[in-house]
Parts: sequence; structure tokens; C-alpha cells
Amino acid sequence: MQPLPEARETPVLLRAARLLDVDKGELVEPGEMLVIGERIAEVGRPARLPEGTALRDLGDVTLLPGLMDMEVNLFLGGPDHRSPLIPVQEDPALRTLRAVANARRTLHRG
Repeated sequence: MQPLPEARETPVLLRAARLLDVDKGELVEPGEMLVIGERIAEVGRPARLPEGTALRDLGDVTLLPGLMDMEVNLFLGGPDHRSPLIPVQEDPALRTLRAVANARRTLHRG
């Protein structure tokens, strides 16, 4: 398993054409999301930006903060991941550890 990448402490403002604000149930145009370290600090249009905030303009995309692709099967992988017998042949603890590692990789890839 690979170690987690170190957190970026520099605040980053992600700017995109749109942002889905799930809490408010609306699409914000343009959308902005402030990220500090490994956490989303604010979504929408931050009122005040911390000093030294880096701007990343993502262009014509839609930000979906807090959502993840639920079509990903985190338990897949391993030496013979296509075998239908994996769920009954492989140790459940090993499958769980693999799923945790896959979840971490998925999270860090956005």
C-alpha cells in the first residue's frame, strides 16, 4: 500500500463553469470551491480568501464536491480479479484491505 500524499497547506480556489451545491439543491454558475489542505473549506463563492490562495481555473467543467462515483467496485483487483470465485475463495480481511486501498486511490484521484 502506498502512503498518502502529503497535504497541501496552500489554500487553492478551484473555479469552474458550474458547481452543484447539493445542500442548497442548486447549480451555481460560475462555481468556486476553496480547498485548504485535504478538506473542502467552502463551496459556492467564498466571501473572503485566505492570503496566498492559488487559483486554478478548470474551464468548462462542473464541480461535484462531496459526491463520488458509486459505479466503482472497490473490492475488485488482485492477481485474478476476473474470477467469479474470488468472493468465496479469498480471505475477507484481505479483500477489505484491498477495498480500503482502492478507496484511498479513488479519493486522491478525485
